[in-house]
Amino acid sequence: MRSSRSIPAGLAAALALLALAPAGAAAQELAPSFSAELHTGVAVPAGGMHRITSAGPSLGAGVLYRFLPNFGVRADFTADLMDGNQDSFGNQFPSMKLFHVTAGMQADLPRPHWQDVPLTTTVNLGAGFTIMDANQNDVPGPVGAFSKTFFAATGGVQVGYQFTPTFNLYASGQAYLTFGKRADLDVFASHSPEVGSFRNVWDFPFSLGARFTFPTGG
Repeated sequence: MRSSRSIPAGLAAALALLALAPAGAAAQELAPSFSAELHTGVAVPAGGMHRITSAGPSLGAGVLYRFLPNFGVRADFTADLMDGNQDSFGNQFPSMKLFHVTAGMQADLPRPHWQDVPLTTTVNLGAGFTIMDANQNDVPGPVGAFSKTFFAATGGVQVGYQFTPTFNLYASGQAYLTFGKRADLDVFASHSPEVGSFRNVWDFPFSLGARFTFPTGG
């Protein structure tokens, strides 16, 4: 428990150091600037979430305000749509929608001086909340009626190709850690003897996306 909470603090310190690091001129995007992002891909559950759901589509959008060439603040919305699993006894779990709403920081990794290809690598860290919403049409009763909101933390990386100073295509991997409550999530353990009690919920969206950048000043 202690170690999982120390990870965001360490990443925040690393992002702050990256903000002060110089970046190669060719690697810099416009600053100050405002960016809008769209992304889609697949979300993979892990831990206790993996026992009740399976991978499903992920889609989302984000906005970024870059006030330094290699540092900015961002806000994101991501919807991960998980299919419900069935255990060996025939107990069906409902499909689950995870709605992540987060805000945080983004930093560009310095580009090696020998790199001529306009590749970009960014890391991000944020926090917010996750809405876990089961599909009641799949499974009647308390399992299907499950709908809760929990605190969440997130971190991830984007590797992109900077076609122009205002357009970037990227591949991304993101991790969401939702801090649930065992008393709430035990409803899933009571639904199947194969699902143990769990509290934290992990899921990992892997996406392809596009970022459109609009300069806001000189």
